[in-house]
Amino acid sequence: MGSNNYTLLNVPFSSNLIDYALTQVSDRCIFVFPSRISAEKAREKFLPNWKFEACEFISIEDFKDWLILPSESPLTDEKRLLCLYQALTLEDKKFFKFYTYFDLISWGNNFFQFFEELNDEDIVPEEIENRIDLREWQQDFLAKILNIRENYQKLLQQKGFTDPIFYRKASQLKIPFSDYKVIWVNQFYYSKLELAILKALAESENEVVVISQTENADFNPQNRKITSLNLENLAKDDYLTQKIKVIETENEDKMVISFLGKLGKTQNIEGSTAIIDSHYW
Repeated sequence: MGSNNYTLLNVPFSSNLIDYALTQVSDRCIFVFPSRISAEKAREKFLPNWKFEACEFISIEDFKDWLILPSESPLTDEKRLLCLYQALTLEDKKFFKFYTYFDLISWGNNFFQFFEELNDEDIVPEEIENRIDLREWQQDFLAKILNIRENYQKLLQQKGFTDPIFYRKASQLKIPFSDYKVIWVNQFYYSKLELAILKALAESENEVVVISQTENADFNPQNRKITSLNLENLAKDDYLTQKIKVIETENEDKMVISFLGKLGKTQNIEGSTAIIDSHYW
């Protein structure tokens, strides 16, 4: 057990991360993964050998929703975008060139992500100007964003709703269970909110295990610097790929055609072809 009341385990790149994580299975355990896709993949691998242990497989975002509950019903997905659009003034719509609701969708998703990330890092939006130097146009832009946020909150209060950007903070964190084993799998970077969750889990008499797969054997969630992976630093036995061939195409359509051509030649060879999704883990 480390000084932060959790066990740190580093997995070499030559090992299957999910297989390694599943060696930590015990009754009353929760596996926390960076994405729903990886959590579901682990669940699929776990089920054939299930021995009636009480195990949960969950993404980090869903885990936060478990532990931080609002006092009012929260809006999600399209409903929050619709209410955000209703909260805009005519001046806002003119400034951001929102002629219809559909013009808002991409911008609105970025709006919510921005304030969610501020919550994760325990940054009060109104204090951003005190943390970094902003140019005049950036100050004006931020002022408009904060005003929209305020109007959005007032609208939700009138309707009896709330939004994660207003309550999903470390100060609202509550751990409703104890005597569980919580295994965090391959979270590359830990926000202040996630570090607060790790600490709160341990303080609530839960066993916490942090599994990472990095070239740094001394990886620690408290070290919040993001470093790039240097393949030259890996030992020869620490990776399986021996050859990489790069194929360049003129556009995405030709890229798909090229991939399908390669797939057709290798589809009968198990494990010979894979699509790598940068957002998977």
